[in-house]
Amino acid sequence: MAGSGTGLPPERLAEMHAQRGREVQAIIARMEGERAALEAQLAAGVAPDDQPRIETEIIHLALALSELRGGHYGGG
Repeated sequence: MAGSGTGLPPERLAEMHAQRGREVQAIIARMEGERAALEAQLAAGVAPDDQPRIETEIIHLALALSELRGGHYGGG
């Protein structure tokens, strides 16, 4: 029996879902690394003109990570 009206067998749908989950986890890991690097840069001291930009990037990454983690593929 085909799953979810796609005409694909349930095993194939599960495989595709697992692959997408791995892809999203890789994106999350990359974004976490970017955020950690920015936080380290900020902690090390930056020019006053750069601080607002770096803080804004950290906030944007934190919000995006929150959305990804709470999404369908975010894992546990």
